[in-house]
Amino acid sequence: LKDDNLYVVDQEIIAKINLTTPNYTIIAGTVGAGVPADGFGVSATIYTSQNALLVGDKIYFEDYIDYTTRVLRELDISASGTYSVNTVIGDLSGPGTNGVSATDGVSSTATMNRITGMTAYKNTILISEEDPDDNFRLRQYDPATGAIKTIQYVKTTDRHILGNINSKGRLRSGATRGIYYLDNYGLLLGTDWGLLRLQ
Repeated sequence: LKDDNLYVVDQEIIAKINLTTPNYTIIAGTVGAGVPADGFGVSATIYTSQNALLVGDKIYFEDYIDYTTRVLRELDISASGTYSVNTVIGDLSGPGTNGVSATDGVSSTATMNRITGMTAYKNTILISEEDPDDNFRLRQYDPATGAIKTIQYVKTTDRHILGNINSKGRLRSGATRGIYYLDNYGLLLGTDWGLLRLQ
């Protein structure tokens, strides 16, 4: 929500709803366009958008193709009105990564696992990611440099603090995925099995 406009990230498109009119406008992407590509407005294509975060005049969102190629993309919603969409981390042409390791680096040289949450932190973005083995990474993306780095790697069997642990060492009680901060516990990752503490 920004300046009476509600931005909706919906699979292949991103739309703007003006809450005073209310007008509905697709500002990026086209339904059924297929392979994702950077560009401007509806000429840009989005495959499966999710996990969006609005920071200033930028909307950051995850885009992925068949659970293999995962990237972080950016939509500019500034007053210029061009609505440019750019891939800031990862490579849309693949091969991408959904493996155990995610590679730190700059722009297309870096790779990502599945994003489970994002939050703004000072002038950077904190990103939680989950790999196929259900382990989590906390990573930090700096829009000024285009670099992403891993801050901490957490196994789901480690640092449980809330919920009942099942036979596999996971928490029974579910939690909302994302990144949280509690005074008594510090920085936490929300997973399907509960909250994991980052130390």
